[in-house]
Order: sequence, then C-alpha cells, then structure tokens
Amino acid sequence: MKRTPLNLFILFGAATWVTPSSALTFEIHAKKNAITTFELPSTPSDTTIGALTVQALTMQHIPFEGSESGIATIYGEGSHLEVINDKVLKAWGWCYSIDGDTSDKMPDQVILPGGAKVLKWFYSYALYDSGTWTGYCIQDK
Repeated sequence: MKRTPLNLFILFGAATWVTPSSALTFEIHAKKNAITTFELPSTPSDTTIGALTVQALTMQHIPFEGSESGIATIYGEGSHLEVINDKVLKAWGWCYSIDGDTSDKMPDQVILPGGAKVLKWFYSYALYDSGTWTGYCIQDK
C-alpha cells in the first residue's frame, strides 16, 4: 500500500497486553452511525492493533484496503479531501481508538492494551486552516 499524508492520522495510545479471558468489541463507524459491530475472541498478548484489525476485517469478510500499518478504505469509504473555502479543507480518512482513547501512533506500532473493551475504527477528518493542520481524527457532528 502506498502511504499518503491522509493515512498518517490513524491514531492510538500506548499499550501493554490482553488477558486471555477478555472479549473485545470491534466497531466500525461512518460519521455518527455504527456500520458493523462484532465481538472478537481472546487475543494473544503481543497482538498489534494493525494485525488485529487486518485479521478481524478479513475474518468478517469486510472489504477494506490497507495493511497493518494503516487502513485506507473500509466498505469502499476512503481518504478524500473536502475543500471548504480557499483557506480551509478537511482531509477525510480512518482513525481508531481503544476505549475512547487516541494518540499519534500507527496501528502496527501499538500492542492492544490489557483489559481493552472496544476497538473502534471511525471515519473522521484532519482540519487544515490557513496553512496549519489544527486538528485530527475529528468526527462530524
């Protein structure tokens, strides 16, 4: 997969391990609505968010483009630019969170934290305003 700047704002925070008995809810959201939600069985303690995502999407036969290092499209919905005016644009793409927390690491660089309950991929945007990126993984309201 060719990486573009639009795929670089896929996020998540630091992590440790998953206990074998924990079940994880995997959610995919487009804007405000859940497209898909399913439970994943126990996960090995050294599984990265990227590996888990690719495995879950493949196992559920969900069409996607991407790899462990980042997801470009899910269900055909992928990166694009939305020009608001001559100074503002939105760069749309997929971000993720664990139990509502995000950070600046790519999914192949993060191990799923112990006790995690929800892995959520959501369609969002990075905001470019007057020459500066002012926010990322912003969901439309």
